[in-house]
Amino acid sequence: MRITIPKDLGGELRVLPEGPCRAVIEGISIGVSKEGNPKATVRYLCLTELYPKGGEETSIGERILESFSFLPQAVWRLNDLFKEAAGEGIPQGDYEESELQEILEEGLKGTEWDLILETEVYEGREVTRIQERSKSTKEF
Repeated sequence: MRITIPKDLGGELRVLPEGPCRAVIEGISIGVSKEGNPKATVRYLCLTELYPKGGEETSIGERILESFSFLPQAVWRLNDLFKEAAGEGIPQGDYEESELQEILEEGLKGTEWDLILETEVYEGREVTRIQERSKSTKEF
């Protein structure tokens, strides 16, 4: 299995404030988890200002990551996201990584989502997690 780490994955992710956030999917990366299992990582770009007005920080443009396992018992989560965005599930089949990434990006890239963010401790450090997600139906 050949894995490519994209140059635009970004550096250190900031922990964003908890609560509602509008975001757009900017891309999908396919790789492997720490355990060596195949996974997809969806990169959202935050479109909402989450910090109080007048501060020097901004949340607009920050990345939020969400990982999805390709293991048979878990791939339904990614299929549900794809179905909500594209109107139908991921087409059944055996794919090379590049083929699957292309299918996922065609169905997901550029779609806008209303997210509820939460903070979670993962491996001893705080990270931003998506608690809830729904495809946005409102104009931004």
